[in-house]
Amino acid sequence: MRENHAATPNYSWPISAIGTARDLAHAREISDSLGLFLRSLVGLDRAIAKSAFNQFLTGRTPTANQIEFLNMVIDHVADRGFLDPELLYASPFIDLSAKGVDGIFPPDQVSALLAVLQNVKASAAV
Repeated sequence: MRENHAATPNYSWPISAIGTARDLAHAREISDSLGLFLRSLVGLDRAIAKSAFNQFLTGRTPTANQIEFLNMVIDHVADRGFLDPELLYASPFIDLSAKGVDGIFPPDQVSALLAVLQNVKASAAV
């Protein structure tokens, strides 16, 4: 989970260490999937979170604000395992621009950033 490998239904979960079948069903229900629930608990290795954005940065020379924004995104992903896009329009992301991600990146780069976030989240969903 911490290494951004795709979780699968056949993944060998240490079920007894997590909880009862009822606990797991509840976690799956409130988090949309057991994988997302577990990722939210353990986070994502920071180096791996950072590497997820390598292609996004390829061929770009980000501004200081863009670098700071991306570092906040990476910190969030490392701590919580993924980042829902609507959070890019809330604090702390609006501290750099009242428009959130839209005030930091042009539209094509916002779309590319959202795609990276979707891929990270999808890798945990089971």
